[in-house]
Amino acid sequence: MTERAPSRRGLGVVTRYRGRPSEHSILVENGRVIRHGRAMDCVVTRRRRVIAVPGICMTGHMGFSARTSDMEPVSIDGEVVYKIVSPIKAASCFDFTVDPRTNEHTSDGLTEVRKAVVSVTRDLLRDEMSRIGVERVLGKEPDIGRAVLIRLRHSPRLRELGVRPVDVFIKDLKVRPDTVKALEGRMTISCAQQVAMPQGTDAGLPWQSKQTEPPQDDDASSGMECTEDCPFRHMCGDYMDDLRGGKAWCTLFREFST
Repeated sequence: MTERAPSRRGLGVVTRYRGRPSEHSILVENGRVIRHGRAMDCVVTRRRRVIAVPGICMTGHMGFSARTSDMEPVSIDGEVVYKIVSPIKAASCFDFTVDPRTNEHTSDGLTEVRKAVVSVTRDLLRDEMSRIGVERVLGKEPDIGRAVLIRLRHSPRLRELGVRPVDVFIKDLKVRPDTVKALEGRMTISCAQQVAMPQGTDAGLPWQSKQTEPPQDDDASSGMECTEDCPFRHMCGDYMDDLRGGKAWCTLFREFST
C-alpha cells in the first residue's frame, strides 16, 4: 500500500520570500498587514501578497518649458532626487507588489511615484521661474535649484506620499537665441555707459549731459559771422529761433556770431 502525500489544497502554492536589505517589505493577507520590515524572510501563500517599497534614493528626469516674469520661454533640463521615508504611506498610495519568487515588481508603483514627484517639482519650478526676469535666469541654475528644493521640502503633497526630496539639479536653462543676443547687447550698452559716465553727484545719463562748449568750427566756416548783414540769413530757417544771449547760431556755417 502506497502512502499518499499530504494535501496542500487549503494552503495553496507555498513560496519562501527573502526581502532585500534596500527594500521595506510588507506582507499583506486579506487586506491586512501581517508583517513588515527590511530583509524580511517569510512564507507566502496564495492568500498573501508581498509589497516591497524601495528605500534607496531614486531619480526623476525633468524636461519641460516654463515662462519668466516677462513672458520669455525657457527650456528646462534637470533631475530631482527623492527617497521614500514612509513605506506604509507610500504603499497606501501606490502599488509596489512583487513576485515573491523573483523579487521583481509586477506593478507600476515605481513609475507612478516618480511621475508624482516630477509633477510636483515641475509645478513649483514653473512658479519659481514666473517670479524672475529672463535676465536673471542665465547662469543661475544652482540658485534656482536650491530655491525649488526648499519649497519641495515644505510640500504637503510629498509628505502625504511619504516622500522626501533630496536634491534638485538644474542642468541647463535655455532661452531663445534672439533673446540671448538682445540680453548681450543690453549688457554691453550698460557696461559702456558705466565706463563713460563721469564721476560725481552731477553725473547723469548720456542724454542728460549738458553742452558746455560750442561745436567745433571747420575750415570752411571759419571767420564767418551770422548777423543781419549775412547774405545767407534768409536761407537759414533757424536764425531767429536759435538766438542765444544776443548771438545767433548759424546752421549753415555751423558757428556762433561774434
